[in-house]
Amino acid sequence: MDDLRLRAWLKSDPRARAFLFWARMPVATRDGDAIVLHDQRYMQPLARDNFTVRVTAPDTASYP
Repeated sequence: MDDLRLRAWLKSDPRARAFLFWARMPVATRDGDAIVLHDQRYMQPLARDNFTVRVTAPDTASYP
């Protein structure tokens, strides 16, 4: 959760902001150029993929 990209990217991703509001124990992992948010309560293999949000860099080409 110390990645400085995360703070900037959250501003453009309402799903990520909602996930962090809901998550009690958020965890961020890197996945290539993306950051994947998990809730530590649901890190078991059967539930892990159901409680994640993938955050990527905002599309700067669409901004004026």
